[in-house]
Amino acid sequence: MGSPPGAYVVSHYDPATVSTLADTMATLLSVNLAGRRPGDRAIQRIRRPIGLRSRDDGATATIVFGTHQIVISNALINQPPVLIEGGSDELAALLRLQLRGALLPVGLATRDGARVLTAIVTRRLTVRGLLRHPLTIVCFLAVASLRPVSALNGFCGAPRGDTHRRF
Repeated sequence: MGSPPGAYVVSHYDPATVSTLADTMATLLSVNLAGRRPGDRAIQRIRRPIGLRSRDDGATATIVFGTHQIVISNALINQPPVLIEGGSDELAALLRLQLRGALLPVGLATRDGARVLTAIVTRRLTVRGLLRHPLTIVCFLAVASLRPVSALNGFCGAPRGDTHRRF
């Protein structure tokens, strides 16, 4: 692939049959991780597979974060402990949330945040594993956010220059 040495590689488990959800997540993660090095704390803290399911078309994807590679599968593999399930509008609104600081989702005060909270309350968006694995979900949202987040130096520990912020 055309990635620089030392960069994360985002690949599909089965490139012959790629679903739209898996392809969208691969593109989004490739763009967001273009400048990050292996060993980035935000990515190291995502230790569990993350499953995504779109209720609109039934597309599914499982994202597994490794030390140097992120593999996206087209199906839910081994019942991932974190499963985000909703319509395409709700999933897009969730990925547009802004995170700042430690575990402070300041994006909940925006229009997209209100849409996400309403979708969670009305069960149009379900996040299984939210209570057991909140750090995994917050770090995933920090890595996969559609908007570049400038202040990810909290609990997820994105680097600022060459230094890492400690707790």
